[in-house]
Amino acid sequence: MQVLIVHDRKPFGNTHRYEYRKVSFIMAMQSLRKGASTGLLKYFLLGLLVFAAGGLVMTDVGGFFRGGISGTDIGKVGKEKINISAFDRTVRRTLGRIGIAPEEAFKLGYIDELLNNEIRSSLMNQAALKLGIRVGKDHTANKVRAIVEPMVTDGSTPQQVLDQVLMSQGMSESEFVRSIGREVGASLLNGAIQNGSSVTSSNMAADLHAFQNEQRNVDVILFPDSELKSIKKPSGAQLAALYEAMKENYAQAETRTVTLVMIDDKKLKKTIDISEEDIRAAYDQNIDAYTSPQQRSIEQAILNSEEEANKISEVLKAGGTLKAAVKKVTGEETAYLDPQAFEKDGLLPEISDQAFAAKKGGQIDPIQTALGWHVLVVKDIINPTKQSFQSAHKELEEELKQVRLADQLYELANTVDDLLAGGATLEEVKQKIDIDTKTLKPFNSYGQGKDSKDALTEYEDRRTLILETSYKLLEGETSPVMETSNGGFMAIHITSIQPKSYTPFKEVESEVRKRWTNDQRRIENKMRVAAFLSEIETTKKPLKDFAREKGKSIKKYKNIKRQDEPQKPLTQRALNIIFASAIDGYAFVDTAEGSAIAQITAFSLPKEQKEKDLDSMQETLTRAGQNESALLYLNSKQKDYGVVVNRDLLSNIYGPGRESF
Repeated sequence: MQVLIVHDRKPFGNTHRYEYRKVSFIMAMQSLRKGASTGLLKYFLLGLLVFAAGGLVMTDVGGFFRGGISGTDIGKVGKEKINISAFDRTVRRTLGRIGIAPEEAFKLGYIDELLNNEIRSSLMNQAALKLGIRVGKDHTANKVRAIVEPMVTDGSTPQQVLDQVLMSQGMSESEFVRSIGREVGASLLNGAIQNGSSVTSSNMAADLHAFQNEQRNVDVILFPDSELKSIKKPSGAQLAALYEAMKENYAQAETRTVTLVMIDDKKLKKTIDISEEDIRAAYDQNIDAYTSPQQRSIEQAILNSEEEANKISEVLKAGGTLKAAVKKVTGEETAYLDPQAFEKDGLLPEISDQAFAAKKGGQIDPIQTALGWHVLVVKDIINPTKQSFQSAHKELEEELKQVRLADQLYELANTVDDLLAGGATLEEVKQKIDIDTKTLKPFNSYGQGKDSKDALTEYEDRRTLILETSYKLLEGETSPVMETSNGGFMAIHITSIQPKSYTPFKEVESEVRKRWTNDQRRIENKMRVAAFLSEIETTKKPLKDFAREKGKSIKKYKNIKRQDEPQKPLTQRALNIIFASAIDGYAFVDTAEGSAIAQITAFSLPKEQKEKDLDSMQETLTRAGQNESALLYLNSKQKDYGVVVNRDLLSNIYGPGRESF
């Protein structure tokens, strides 16, 4: 096991402004941004925030406000309350990483699914605790380490990266550790429930495979809507009523024109000059960071008993290697550890003094520690090393530049903030400070311009920040200066707001009239075809005779399958009806062009079934059974603990017409 010891470096020079901690903060932020762009961090954050039993959808949740929760709680699961502030942070972090606005996510049902995830997680966690499932501190620590270590880069430490993750999530370290423990415990319970499901029988898999691969032959008479020419003209009142019913189709979404106020770090960086004296001072005052003390390369065996340790020590003294001695005494090599380099402080106290007193090649007789009985061999003595000033020069210079750049950026951002807060206009700010401004074309809450094209393509890395901030401000307001994902700073000024409007009825009257006529034509055609089907079923007339009487031809579809893409003009709904109908029976089906009467003339099941197909089907059915088991368990826990959802609060915060974005 390797132990990482992090020593805090001393300040540079005579000032406490230039600390390695600040450099590490910058580098950690760069690492976080890089991780988000590659998908690593995105995957971790989303997985942390949205814990769910895979593929399940919560059912039977009380969709109304009842007693037991306050107006600031979005829901309650048993004794646990889901606070709107914490839930909103989860929502905005999650949506920000997939580029969906909250209002759109609400319409698509994604907000509900995020809430369902919170409910499922709470139910599973409470159930796990009640069953006595506790995750040990060591296991939780290993889990946290596994999450953080991939994001550690040169110049940053695991603790610094963890601090930045906590800052970005708005969580304390204890909350983060607790959430990891909850996730692991709930995952263990969920895994036990799913793994306890029985494997689906091979006969069931074969039957379902045959069902899905059934083939049918169908005769169809098509009756396009276009055959009905004479449709009664609508009245003005009917058209006005249809316009009101579909008015949202003619809505012009609210748009905002914003001006971006940008502070470019590239310009500032060119003005920064680090002197040779500054670099030398930083090197001298942090010399410990560039010096490695004397080390020992040690191989060892750790045994459970003193008796085995003594036997290995005796065999080793007779000649040969430690690894061979371990194999000879224990019959295996698991107790042997390959040589590793250690500083004196990196070894256990019982071992360190003897290890550093021994000569190269020296054998150390069994020593007992909390880990067991150790037999050691000093393979090599590694002399102290010191990184020269010349080799550290470039790295130090760059770190000092980053620190001073950060200082100047923050100072400049604070100055801009103060000027704007004091009532200065953008033009007045530009006269005093070197900033860039750019007025964007009007865009709606999804970032689309009036031409429905993306208006923020140039600012994709800042899209979420621009959208969320723009729709929180009033006309004429300017946001505080904010740090952006590319390392710069930006403020947003609302130049103008164009409220939501509707295209007047007169401008779309012809379109509404066409819609009304098409709707009436389709309705009348459906009634006509339904009457034809009734006639066929009553008279028992063969389909070909009926078709001849109506001057129609029969379109034949052969060997169609349930899983096939519907052949035009049939639709998926028509295909579903055809496979639900009796053989030789008739069915009324919709088509892309109108309506139709279908008769199923033949069917066949697969004569041979491949083993790999049956195995795949059996695996699919088993997974479905496992998910069903987890869902049934969650539903039972829901009844035990009770679930309340404040639907009104959810709609007010994220639904249409909400006051804030």
